[in-house]
Amino acid sequence: MNQLNIIQTLRLQTHLNQELESRVLQRTFELEQATEFLINKLAIVAELHDETTGKHIIRVGKYSGLLARKLGLNEQIVYMIEKAAPMHDIGKLMISREILVKPDKLSNEEFLHMQQHVDKVNVLFDDHPSMMIQMAQSIAIHHHEKWDGSGYSKGLTGQSIPIEGRIVCIADVFDALTTKRPYKPAWNFDESINYLKEQAGSHFDPQLVELFVSSIPEIKAIQEEYKDD
Repeated sequence: MNQLNIIQTLRLQTHLNQELESRVLQRTFELEQATEFLINKLAIVAELHDETTGKHIIRVGKYSGLLARKLGLNEQIVYMIEKAAPMHDIGKLMISREILVKPDKLSNEEFLHMQQHVDKVNVLFDDHPSMMIQMAQSIAIHHHEKWDGSGYSKGLTGQSIPIEGRIVCIADVFDALTTKRPYKPAWNFDESINYLKEQAGSHFDPQLVELFVSSIPEIKAIQEEYKDD
């Protein structure tokens, strides 16, 4: 093979490699988009089962992404937290609807049954290799843990609670406080912020509460953009 043929062969091989890499990247992107689409749809189904608004899951995702970014996490991690956060209550699909929409305080037995929604998540996800699914699984399992160890279901404390769980815990509670639920009226903005401050160090990661409170203009902007109809 002469030198010209060698050069042409190398160029062809380079082109084929680039084409293959481009196809792999496109396929990876398509799979990521499909995963994100399915996550969003499942999250909406879970919220409808619970009779809460679909805007709740959007706001929780946006609050979580904002808080993760304020904390200085890697942008890819921020993206995954924001996109996976709407799946935080996916386990409620396996909880009795009568309990989820009950307008009165739950009995001890009913509350214990409701708590099981975080343990049922593993049945749904079953250690899927997707990083996005793994993030959604971790959030769904850990977002009811409390900084002082009094949460459920594992009773984890402080920084032993995965950061994504600590972030979504604040986002979810804040949005639940500021919206009407079958068992309570909506709290006003200041009451809800004060509750976060009061519970910093017991229910919530105090550093994350401080970051959340310092982000009030952005939080109000999210509330306004994604307010309930």
